[in-house]
Amino acid sequence: MAATGTLGLAGCSALGGSGGVSLAGLRVQSPLADPHEVAVRLDRDGETVLDRRVAVGGDDDALSVQADWDTDPATYELTYAVAGPEVDLSLRTWSLDGSSAPKESDCAVAVLTLVTDPWDETFSSVAGLRPGSYYSDFSCP
Repeated sequence: MAATGTLGLAGCSALGGSGGVSLAGLRVQSPLADPHEVAVRLDRDGETVLDRRVAVGGDDDALSVQADWDTDPATYELTYAVAGPEVDLSLRTWSLDGSSAPKESDCAVAVLTLVTDPWDETFSSVAGLRPGSYYSDFSCP
């Protein structure tokens, strides 16, 4: 399954001529009490720029990774899997391009959030793009 961003737009300053997004970084977060291990890989125009395993949840509710890759507009693919208490979320892929970029910013941050449905307590994840200025630990180039 693929998660998609929900903000479509035209003429955004975060977009390049090729429909890419200027990505300032990646944030993986979890409001859940128990820690979960997340394997994340971020590809920029087909080349891996980030490949890491992180633990989020409990006392460490988020991890932010400022871009050390080229932040000129490009197409990205975020692939991830999650493991933790009573959770085994198989590999998921999310494509990031200009159509999902926030219009109010020159750059964006990819945000992956681990969640539990309050009704049936099933585990899931939500992925989206936020403006680069939304989090204080990111800066737009």
